[in-house]
Amino acid sequence: MGLILVASADAVELETIKAALSVHGWWVTVAEDHRTALQAAADQAPKLVLVDSELPEALDLVHAFGAANDGPGVLACVAQGADDE
Repeated sequence: MGLILVASADAVELETIKAALSVHGWWVTVAEDHRTALQAAADQAPKLVLVDSELPEALDLVHAFGAANDGPGVLACVAQGADDE
């Protein structure tokens, strides 16, 4: 189907998302930080990027991978209740 890059500092979250997407035929690359995400995308261009909003420099990744900047497109994953803080 294609490659999805998932960026999150939460190892359990990374593996859960990877398992869920892999079952449906997606190839998934995981990155635990900003630098690793950029390197992974340089190695192989993803079709979509999922970014944990709590990841340091998450907004930079959203801008870097956003379609407005000729990126593949990005979804920011926001923790439930995050707007309550």
